[in-house]
Amino acid sequence: MTDATEETEDVVTLDDFTGETDDDGGGVFEQHVSDDAPDHDPFADYPDGVPAEPEDEAPAVALFGIPMQATAKLAHNLDVRRQKVWACWGKGVQVGWIADAAHQGRCSDHNKDGVGVVHAIDPMVTGERAKTIVTQGLAHHEDLEYMIHNRVIWSASSGWKPRKYTGTNPHTDHVHLSGKHGGSHENGATCTGYDLRAEAATPVFDICPKPKPPAPKPPVKPPATHAPGTRILSNKNPDMSGPDVVFVQEFIGPRHAGKADGKYGSKTAAGVRWYQAMRGIHVDGIVTPATWKQMGVKWRG
Repeated sequence: MTDATEETEDVVTLDDFTGETDDDGGGVFEQHVSDDAPDHDPFADYPDGVPAEPEDEAPAVALFGIPMQATAKLAHNLDVRRQKVWACWGKGVQVGWIADAAHQGRCSDHNKDGVGVVHAIDPMVTGERAKTIVTQGLAHHEDLEYMIHNRVIWSASSGWKPRKYTGTNPHTDHVHLSGKHGGSHENGATCTGYDLRAEAATPVFDICPKPKPPAPKPPVKPPATHAPGTRILSNKNPDMSGPDVVFVQEFIGPRHAGKADGKYGSKTAAGVRWYQAMRGIHVDGIVTPATWKQMGVKWRG
């Protein structure tokens, strides 16, 4: 893959001359721009594929003919965008850029200029991918003149607001992006002048899908406080400990259960047996739910 940060001369290959589109583009686009805002979502996915052309409009033809030999280079800013399309979505996504012989007879940003540079690209995408390209273009449009997709145009001349596009080709199967006009050649008209300084800059074009954030970790369960009535207590090795043990020791008293040190040792177990015998319940030295109940503690274990 060509380094997107360098403007290199590309030897045009067959892969660069594929894709169904007939981009009007160029100096004629303004006459197809309505003052009305679009009345449809240009990025809606097409459940049955790209819509067919109306009968009263010319059918789409291949913009990119198969040349015998052709050498051209793409303006740097557009090459950056082309390389990012491939980096994000793979080389299987076609990105048209250079006009065939039929288009070379009229003004088009897809034609090579006097020094062999092409100033337009057509990423062949629809739906969410098209929306991503246009959204990034609108956010960083300093090097662009206009974009067209699905009968909608966004251009510098209209303050980048969406407008209806009434040209013969509705651009339903791709997004057209033209480099910035004017500023470096004879005048600002398409095909006679482009802003070479703007096009030489490296634009921001963050179209790659954002990685999904990692699933939140389940909350850490706080350590059990072992409140009275939440577990059965018995003499084990190592000793069970906690505030519930302290409760039992203090409830029975130090004479029978020993010092209230929070450790359920043999002395505490002996105190529990004494208490169970006194209360007439099963004597085993284990603080069972029945023993907790006798102590006035609700069992919650």
